Amino acid sequence: MDKSTNTAKLLILSVSIISVLFAVLLYTKALPFSVQTSSLLMLLTLIITATLNLAYLFLFSKKGETSGINEGMNIFDSIAEAVLVFNENGSFEYANQSALKILRKDIDSVQGKSYTEVLPLFSDTGDSIYIGADKDPINKALQSGQQQQLKNLQLYFKDETVYLNVSVSPYEDPNTHKKRVVVLMQDITEEQALEKMKLDFVAMAAHELRTPMTSIRGYLELLINETEYYLQPVHRKFLEHALLASDRLVNLMSNLLSVSQIERHKVKLNLMPVDINDIIEKTMTSFRPDAKEKNLKFAYIRPPGDVPRVKGDPKYIRQIIDNLVSNAISYTAKGSVTVSLHYQPGGHQVTISVKDTGQGIPVEALPHMFEKFYRVSSLLEQGSKGTGLGLYIAKKLIEMQGGRIWVESVEGKGTVFSFALPTYREGDDKKS
Repeated sequence: MDKSTNTAKLLILSVSIISVLFAVLLYTKALPFSVQTSSLLMLLTLIITATLNLAYLFLFSKKGETSGINEGMNIFDSIAEAVLVFNENGSFEYANQSALKILRKDIDSVQGKSYTEVLPLFSDTGDSIYIGADKDPINKALQSGQQQQLKNLQLYFKDETVYLNVSVSPYEDPNTHKKRVVVLMQDITEEQALEKMKLDFVAMAAHELRTPMTSIRGYLELLINETEYYLQPVHRKFLEHALLASDRLVNLMSNLLSVSQIERHKVKLNLMPVDINDIIEKTMTSFRPDAKEKNLKFAYIRPPGDVPRVKGDPKYIRQIIDNLVSNAISYTAKGSVTVSLHYQPGGHQVTISVKDTGQGIPVEALPHMFEKFYRVSSLLEQGSKGTGLGLYIAKKLIEMQGGRIWVESVEGKGTVFSFALPTYREGDDKKS
């Protein structure tokens, strides 16, 4: 064995040990990182360690040193996260002890089996991740040579469900040019259980609070109407402020319930052909008084000719458009709010845009606009009463209907929120 090979092996082993120690610190939460950042760093650390170990195995295999190969594999066993290796035919080659523990199998029971048998993973919708060559992450990694990242996958057992974050990394032996995939799995079952408890609590609390808040709002509204000629202006103003505050609380409870239902996959879509023009017209009628009260020009622009129906749930499409128009009116002091419908003849999607002449959104805030509870700091300084949930809910509902949403803005000039939905085609009902 030459000196350069020894040096390379020593370097690989040293970096591998450091990576393992770093992974242990992340796993025990000894480092000051958030859960999301720790998970990402953990996956990156495991990928680096796995790649180094494969390189280590390659160096030993060149010299026929099987004891070195075993030593390299032993490093995998020191990693807390699960590691599996499959060859280019998809057959099992290696699993460390952590992987076998998660799979509840011994090494003999998985020898020679395909990855679909060894690792029967399902998405959070209950579908196998291997259905379709274009979706199969292991096949995609082998074909494209690119790493595949998957989150919240499920492994079913009779007595429990194990939740995993999975990274699939391709590897090609520089000597034999044989391809392999390294599958790294992080068990997040405990985190999922905590997340479920949190969602269940939010749903319960929101549900229990919404009922009395609705009653309070109703009585306040009745009190204002019934005492119109008896209250002094200052007292009436107090009641109106209380009514506005109750409206915001009812809206917050409704949004929290919607978020809980979306994240627990409890939202049931009723997909059908939808006349998007009819929904926009209804929204325009509903919000015209609000725009008039602020002296805003309120317009609807639609393309000439027929616009095909979209495939979606009319209830949620209306909710999305109402939210975007409401935001545009709320954050526009003067100028206009314009709703536009776009369709390219022969195309497969219809786009709805809501444009305002408000203050716009800072460039640094644009990437975060659809995050849960995110609110622009400049709006907070002006006393914005938003919950930071509306756009998050809109994004999730649009994606559930096969669409996408995006935002464009120039600070000081205004903002355009747009979303696209697929057109309805014959036979879509059967697919649904």
